[in-house]
Amino acid sequence: MPRACGWCRTRWSCATLALELQVRRGVQVSAETLRRWLHDLGWVGERAKLAAKDDDPQRVEKLARIRYTLEHLPARAALFFADELALSLLPKVGSQWLPQGEQLEVLTPGTNEKRSLAGAWDLRQGTLLPRVWGRKPHGPFLDLLTALDRAYPPLHFPRR
Repeated sequence: MPRACGWCRTRWSCATLALELQVRRGVQVSAETLRRWLHDLGWVGERAKLAAKDDDPQRVEKLARIRYTLEHLPARAALFFADELALSLLPKVGSQWLPQGEQLEVLTPGTNEKRSLAGAWDLRQGTLLPRVWGRKPHGPFLDLLTALDRAYPPLHFPRR
């Protein structure tokens, strides 16, 4: 990892590797030569896979609390997991290997359109209630709560 060597990067580029070779080993080589060497070794330039960081020190306690809540939930009650996020519809474009002289085209929506998405997952029924908005004013999550109120009206118990 470049960060372990003091670089403020998440990935190695051929230029960065060439500089690292020069500083650490005194070997002066161009980035293009280094790229050819790596290619000869069977290395390819691929994107890294993103992985979620899971280092919460209270993770076990939080999961136990969720399990306890679910196991002791009244029969007619509902339990939801809810979240919201912003979506950018403009595709991310990075480098990839192609034959020389060719360039890949990636279709775009024209401008960088954005959407906001809020959703609630009913843990018992396994159903998802999504809400999509054109932009993110104050409303996507409040709209989700309103939709939940309509989809899950409060139970009316007869008086004794």
